[in-house]
Amino acid sequence: MIIKSSAVAPILIAAAVAPPYFSGTIIFVVIMCMGMAMVCLGLSYYAFAVNKKGATVLFVFAFICSLGMGYLSSQDFSVAYMNWIAELTNVAGQAFLLAGTLMIHRVVKENAD
Repeated sequence: MIIKSSAVAPILIAAAVAPPYFSGTIIFVVIMCMGMAMVCLGLSYYAFAVNKKGATVLFVFAFICSLGMGYLSSQDFSVAYMNWIAELTNVAGQAFLLAGTLMIHRVVKENAD
């Protein structure tokens, strides 16, 4: 497999600019939530365009679970029940996302035939 230089350049730049030690996780949580917001907004817009309002609701729930994961990342995971809460929140969010995309996929597949 050949890696193109255009794909490697951002990685090299990030490695050169990155601080040697970074202890804060809030920046990563913010980036995760912003990325998930863009994904859910885009999919919600498309679901609304193909008249699948139920999928839009599922994407909103997926985003709420993503925000919950952001909150949970700041908690103490030294006890087992916190791990279970985080895992169940993640599973629920991914299940909502999957269900919404399958609803949209069905509409697109029906329209293609």
